[in-house]
Amino acid sequence: MKSTKKRFKLRLAEVERAAAILALLSADVLIFEAVWVVADDVLRACETLKQRVGQLHKTEFAEQIIDEQALYELDKIVDGDAISEVEQRLSAAWPDADNHPVGELLRQMLAKLEKHYASMSQSIQQLAALLSQ
Repeated sequence: MKSTKKRFKLRLAEVERAAAILALLSADVLIFEAVWVVADDVLRACETLKQRVGQLHKTEFAEQIIDEQALYELDKIVDGDAISEVEQRLSAAWPDADNHPVGELLRQMLAKLEKHYASMSQSIQQLAALLSQ
């Protein structure tokens, strides 16, 4: 069986991958800014955790990584709801979007954001659960 440290690194890579996709999809699109901010925060937390993982020995890994501030930051992100904020911004910016083809495009983009946001959140929860085993 893989050590907790190795499993943590694999889960962390999943979180980072999902956040990178979110960042790519939402970058430079003002209406999606809330999602981009979350993705950027997650990527920075992942970078911090990757550096810390490299410093810790696998025998004491779980006991030492559990107190990292970056883990608390990831946990807070899971509790947030940037997708709802984007939905509200879309509705406020274009209340009649349902009647336009561009509105369909925006709904499809929002669905993609929502899918990857859910994937990232699930990976963060699995990362936390790994340490509580």
